[in-house]
Amino acid sequence: MHKEALVNQLNNLLEEPSEEALQKFLKKLKREIHDIPLCPKCGGGDVSRKGFNPRKSGLEQQYWCKTCNHIYTITAIESGKRKKKYPNCKKCGGRVKRSGFWRWKTKDGQEKSNQRYECTDPKCGAFFSLKKETT
Repeated sequence: MHKEALVNQLNNLLEEPSEEALQKFLKKLKREIHDIPLCPKCGGGDVSRKGFNPRKSGLEQQYWCKTCNHIYTITAIESGKRKKKYPNCKKCGGRVKRSGFWRWKTKDGQEKSNQRYECTDPKCGAFFSLKKETT
């Protein structure tokens, strides 16, 4: 939410005060100050901090959605965005996961690599890579 929107909401609250409107404003203000992300599962805004998740790089803040009881981290949200960019399986059209790289050397000795994808369907199990588009 931008600063102007917060100011407008505060002015509306001052003109027509109510407990419910005040609580909504305080939640939005808290989210703006602490940069609390919306729930990736339901998109709800009724979120609070819920402990820490241990990672190799240190502790990471966890968040809890009071609407759907989903617990998540910023890293989990970013990971979900990356997964949405994965292509569908070229053989069966199903979901895929990353499965390492294919590496090779060209005739002139230059090393090249492509991301390898594997179909998650056990009946298919196809491996494929995508050609990199050059600009």
